[in-house]
Amino acid sequence: MFLPTSANTPIVKNRNAYCHWCVQSKPKKELFKIRDGPVDWYFCDEMHAELWLGYRHKKETHRLCRMLPHERRKHLAGKTMEEEISRLFPKACAPSQS
Repeated sequence: MFLPTSANTPIVKNRNAYCHWCVQSKPKKELFKIRDGPVDWYFCDEMHAELWLGYRHKKETHRLCRMLPHERRKHLAGKTMEEEISRLFPKACAPSQS
């Protein structure tokens, strides 16, 4: 029986992922993972996971958190997510006055 070469090649799983907050790509072994039902979300650390979980359902940031890495980099144009969040929520990010 003849098998085409595509059937003989092993399936290689994607061993890299990106942080859903800062969209930095790293090996999955180095990232923090949150499992939400059947979906795995990867983050650089716990802080990025908390920030993403806090802002992903707010109407101002929902679309931004759902963007693919290349779309988000283009949208942010060199800014960080923290800078964009502080622009969208100025009262929440303003230093408290004592």
